[in-house]
Amino acid sequence: MQNANCTQYEKRYVLFIDILGFGQYIDQSVDADGTMDSTRIINAGDFIQTLRKHTGLDDDVGSSMSLSPLLKEAQTTQFSDSIVISFPVSKENLEKCLFSASHIFWLGVHHEFIVRGAIVSGYIIHNERLLYGPGFNDAYKMEKDKAIYPRIVVDDEIEKEVAATLPERYCLIVNDQEKISYLNMFVGLQWRFQSPSERCRLFHRLESIIEKEEKNKCIHVKEKYEWLKKNMQDNRAYLLLHKDEGAMRLS
Repeated sequence: MQNANCTQYEKRYVLFIDILGFGQYIDQSVDADGTMDSTRIINAGDFIQTLRKHTGLDDDVGSSMSLSPLLKEAQTTQFSDSIVISFPVSKENLEKCLFSASHIFWLGVHHEFIVRGAIVSGYIIHNERLLYGPGFNDAYKMEKDKAIYPRIVVDDEIEKEVAATLPERYCLIVNDQEKISYLNMFVGLQWRFQSPSERCRLFHRLESIIEKEEKNKCIHVKEKYEWLKKNMQDNRAYLLLHKDEGAMRLS
């Protein structure tokens, strides 16, 4: 019997998020003789549970930090250290998708985890039971192959749509020397948090994460956080001196 929900794809905005270094973090939560690091186990579980609550997968956190009010039309799937949120195509949902990406990045920083991801416009089937399609494949490949650094990259179609329909949000998008477009999370921080003290708190939390990872013996990890440090330094003045009067409200 053919399932009517699986006969055709729907064009949606697809946000794919992956937690950087999560596998290594989990590997280090138990040593060869079976001794467990309860702090790591608890921290990892707390962040995953918080992420699920903030994206409406579990009971709402019931606070202004939750994304749930913005995700009424969205579908969300979490597996291991990844989360996928997709939205029907519209101007309003494009803004919600960008906002959600920024929110999740800084939620990770709050819990001392760094995320990386991709946003594409593509065709998928996404419901409570199923997630597949070329749109999902594209988002997954972009995160793995093009993001490289701790950032959320966007495809050409997303960039063009933002420029055409949300020009006031185009400042969120940056192009690097390889012409890869990504979200400026420091502009996103200003958009997400109206309180300068809250922005500064998260900014300094990110500084401490970078300082720790700069001591990492893996050169590839160090390179990622050196990139993030430069990005942070380039945006410090903008972060502290400006206030976004057009911040999206969650309720």
